[in-house]
Amino acid sequence: MMQLVQVKTEEMFWELLGLESIVYANARLDRFPMHPQSAVADRFLFGNPDEVFRYACLLKLENKYIGYANAYHIYPGEPKFSLVLLPGYEQLYIEALALLETLTAPENNHIALHINTVDTELFKAAEQLDYQHSLNESRWQAALSLENHLEKDIENLSESLERLTKENIPIRAEYSALPTGYAVTEKEYEAFLGNEYYQNAEEYVIHLKPNNEIAGFLTWWVDETAKTAPLEAVATLPELWRQGIMYRAITDGLDKLKLRGFQYAYVSTGSENPARFLYQKVGFQKLGEVYLFEKEVSHV
Repeated sequence: MMQLVQVKTEEMFWELLGLESIVYANARLDRFPMHPQSAVADRFLFGNPDEVFRYACLLKLENKYIGYANAYHIYPGEPKFSLVLLPGYEQLYIEALALLETLTAPENNHIALHINTVDTELFKAAEQLDYQHSLNESRWQAALSLENHLEKDIENLSESLERLTKENIPIRAEYSALPTGYAVTEKEYEAFLGNEYYQNAEEYVIHLKPNNEIAGFLTWWVDETAKTAPLEAVATLPELWRQGIMYRAITDGLDKLKLRGFQYAYVSTGSENPARFLYQKVGFQKLGEVYLFEKEVSHV
């Protein structure tokens, strides 16, 4: 029988990250894993580092972990979930979804998940369990095969890319809310830089030459095991839009990832976000369509 086991220890947290690596290593272009590397970002960039232990769950079958679920019902009015099973266990999505419904708090009778149509087994399972999905696409998700990525000559950048350091934390924190609306404090960034999980993030601050003024920033969540890299967050200062700055920065990153032997890059953004045109120009190709699936759950 399948079990949902709450992540409560450092060992279990590393288990969660290991499952993410397995999922990404097998994802390629026919699946889009939800919640990419967000457990790391959530834990160190958005408040209490232990908050992830309140919502992250591992799915256990007999003595093996076969997937994970993140239950965001801890936030009032936002009972949203993500659910991922390892390759080879997709036939268990109906059981996993039914189990996930039990995590909704008694005062919350609503459950919601974003599901990409390329995740066919999860998509079918939600429909069989009477989830209703919106008619409008909720997310735009895409991937890029680095094997087919052609390196571009962008040697003469009009801007420079610098890895996030303690020295540029204040300016990074000042503009942290640009892409997401969530502000990150200097203290939170300092904690992030000072922990071992930072190895998963390659965050760059973009400066304009010759005055070194900030132009934007971007983060690659590199997975050396899976040889994949989700891209999140990405932002250019509004007054510098449409000058090719982010196009050059992302292209530079893709070139370097390819040289390191990485195989795929992924990106996810709002379905109406104009940034999707930039990603397409760089070479990302849309994967499926993402809908918000919702269901009223009875606690009787």
